[in-house]
Amino acid sequence: MNSFIRSAIIRKTMLIMVLVPVICIFLSSSDALSAKPDTTWSVTFHLNMTKAINQHIFIPDSDYVYLILNGTQEMRLVQGPGFVYSATLFDQLDSSAVYQYKFSINDSINETVNRSFKPKPGMIELSAWWNNEPINITTFIVNMIYAAQYGLFNPVTDSVFLVGTMNNMAGSPKMQRIDTTLNYSYIDSITDPGSVQQYKYRINLGDSAKGQVELLFRPNRII
Repeated sequence: MNSFIRSAIIRKTMLIMVLVPVICIFLSSSDALSAKPDTTWSVTFHLNMTKAINQHIFIPDSDYVYLILNGTQEMRLVQGPGFVYSATLFDQLDSSAVYQYKFSINDSINETVNRSFKPKPGMIELSAWWNNEPINITTFIVNMIYAAQYGLFNPVTDSVFLVGTMNNMAGSPKMQRIDTTLNYSYIDSITDPGSVQQYKYRINLGDSAKGQVELLFRPNRII
């Protein structure tokens, strides 16, 4: 073997000796990075304030909602559609801890419920109603076709109303006609879930009860 070939072999061997540790370190680092768990996360809180508004304990134009995290007021929620208020925390919490939270109106009214969550990789969405009391939405629909056929109701000149214990028998706003049918609907928020309500349908308000077959002769409906 001449000196030229021997010199080339020596240079190649030295290059391999240099590169192998570098490659091993690179692969080791890559494995460590791939094995490391994804710790990026966010927690978004959504709070529906509709019932609190109906109960007159929250005024959207002047009041604010705050997140209380582990007993400390953390941040103010921002109003969104449907009186749902939201706020998001990014990478601020310990993923091994369990956090207690609730909400407050201004600095004066705190919820009486306690909630908790544990951060985890990814995104968490937490939705709630104020004080964990969802509003009870009820849709009433009445078909007036027979009343129209018997001359008791004229869809052009008459209106239909809901009278019951949910409105102290004073009558609801007039029910809305559904397209061109003779079905009329009204959406009511009964603020006491589980309560029993009695009601009837009335044609027009303030008029004489004469001809009001349901109002005069039918038993109360119950929901």
